[in-house]
Amino acid sequence: MRLSKRGKMTGEVEEIKIEKTSQNEEKKSQIMLSAATLVVAIALIAIVSLLWINIRKDSNEVEDVAVLVGSEDGQVLGTSTQDPIYLADLADRLKKTGYVIYGSNTDYGSKRQKEIFSQAIAGLDYVECSPGFDNSNPDECIAKGIDEYPTWVRGEEKFPGYKSLDELEELITFSHR
Repeated sequence: MRLSKRGKMTGEVEEIKIEKTSQNEEKKSQIMLSAATLVVAIALIAIVSLLWINIRKDSNEVEDVAVLVGSEDGQVLGTSTQDPIYLADLADRLKKTGYVIYGSNTDYGSKRQKEIFSQAIAGLDYVECSPGFDNSNPDECIAKGIDEYPTWVRGEEKFPGYKSLDELEELITFSHR
């Protein structure tokens, strides 16, 4: 079978079209891959930025926490996490109203909660839930159904998560109702 000159050219044109279509598809795939990579990179940058902002916010919160108390003569007195008298008093009031804190030395929130009390942590009823640490009592944590650290417990009521000094003051006020 013999192809005419025109048939040969038609076949060559079709081959060129197929080759160009293949090249176009390859370019589209490369563009799509580049776009997907760019989207993933932007998402990772956003996630890392948000984590960094939250970590900075949390560390500033621990450093800057202050409870304002009004005195009889109208002055506003500031007490911060570095006021050992206030912290000892808060720990004592939490203990007297029946609050127990359940935490884990391996948990960041528990570490932060203990840090805001500084030396006054000794005045709290603290139960260590992670085995292998001094005075750890994981069995008590299991029996109480503690599944988040830290968790403040009073009777059968649980208050999970890190609490600021203001929130702890509210817990004490709430318990007197």
